[in-house]
Amino acid sequence: MKRSFIFAAFLCWSISVAANNIQVSGVSYNSGNGTVTFNISWENSWRVSTAPNNWDAAWVFVKRRNCADQFWKQQFISATGHTAASPLEVQTVPDSVGVFIRRSANGSGNIAATSVTLKLGDVPVPFNEWDFKVFAIEMVYVPQGAFYLGSGGTSYYEFRTGNSGTPGTPYQVTSENAITFANTAGNLWDNSSVTSAYAPTGNVVDANFPKGFRSFYAMKYEVSQGQYVDFLNSVAQDMATSRQLLPAGGYRNTVAGTWPSYTSTAPGRAMNYLGWGNLCAYLDWSGLAPMSEMEYEKLCRGIAVPVANEFAWGGNAATRAFTLANDGTNQEEATNTIAVGTGFANFGGNAGAPQGPFRVGFAAKSATSRFEAGAGYYGNMDLTGNVYEYCTSIYGAATSTFKWDAHGDGQLSLGTGFSNVNGWVNQNIVADGAAATGASLKGGGWTDRIGVNLEDQALRVSNRYYSGNTYGSNGINFGGRGVRRVFN
Repeated sequence: MKRSFIFAAFLCWSISVAANNIQVSGVSYNSGNGTVTFNISWENSWRVSTAPNNWDAAWVFVKRRNCADQFWKQQFISATGHTAASPLEVQTVPDSVGVFIRRSANGSGNIAATSVTLKLGDVPVPFNEWDFKVFAIEMVYVPQGAFYLGSGGTSYYEFRTGNSGTPGTPYQVTSENAITFANTAGNLWDNSSVTSAYAPTGNVVDANFPKGFRSFYAMKYEVSQGQYVDFLNSVAQDMATSRQLLPAGGYRNTVAGTWPSYTSTAPGRAMNYLGWGNLCAYLDWSGLAPMSEMEYEKLCRGIAVPVANEFAWGGNAATRAFTLANDGTNQEEATNTIAVGTGFANFGGNAGAPQGPFRVGFAAKSATSRFEAGAGYYGNMDLTGNVYEYCTSIYGAATSTFKWDAHGDGQLSLGTGFSNVNGWVNQNIVADGAAATGASLKGGGWTDRIGVNLEDQALRVSNRYYSGNTYGSNGINFGGRGVRRVFN
């Protein structure tokens, strides 16, 4: 996990920003060609054509600033004209908000610094008075395909096939078509008896609601404190002030300072105190989108047959990570022994120090197994524990309003700094209340335990204790990650 800021003197300034262990360096702007060139590198990359038949990638987006401006604006990218040196290639998206940079062929290992040139969209004149900032976020590609909702276990309100008992038979998602929510054979239901408290309006999961069958990209890690600092420092001052909403430290959150010089002494650590409205703002600014609770289950389980009451690594036993080495650094890791046959995660923090999130991907090393890394089926990290994952649930009107193809455009509402994407649910909610309905919490956090009480089951993949909630606040263990469902 590395992070660096590299400055190059041309025009005013060109700043390269690293997120997680991605490094972007050597940014240069050619006003004659309308291009930005930079080097990009990251660790533990892969592309495979055997299970899980996927790859990782960098989601890259660009911001620009006039020398006289106070904040960075969205710079759209051309549909064509990009180049990348071996072993990389550029994958574009229809709305031109960013691009994916991925391996061009099967392979694995670290990506050394590799040159990429992006052709920019329209740049306002005069062309030579702009600075450009390049951002990169590690992502994982999830292939299209059928998968199961529910584990056949006893978690609170977990999905199952209708009329199959409690616990019941997992429900298989085989398309993005509308799904009837009813306790009858062949339909989707949950672990309730007669009436579900978490039913969608009209008892139908709309065809436009993202169910996880269609392919998508998801952030490899949860949003980190360093990434959120980059966001705060790049938007306008009034936006940053509105979207900070953080306490003065506490529970291992190290974000501090004032605009445009917010800092974090542990930039690789997962961002907590990340309320629903703040997460939506970050995702809009970065061109991504909130994931749905169905996509969350796909990330964890993949195409595998469910294991009852399982965690993200595909087993139902866990070891709590608690003994930290290199605390607060880019090499922060837990060193206590992992019990055989269990997965590794940050949970149960109320039982003793440290109390708070760890570095994103803290358990993954080059030789760790999926259980030892606590990883989901496709390689996403920390889907169980660390911080809760804010998602959109099927509860209430969410399924008729939340759209699978709605993504951030890099631009926020002026003044408030809220996201303003047509097709997202209650995106300006920063406190608890009925207006936050649909802002689901999945995966549990560092405070949660493993037990028989309803609130102690939150760490389990299929648990839906908070899928009908009205939470929107900046909790000590609330965080999230983004996805992108539309690409060329």
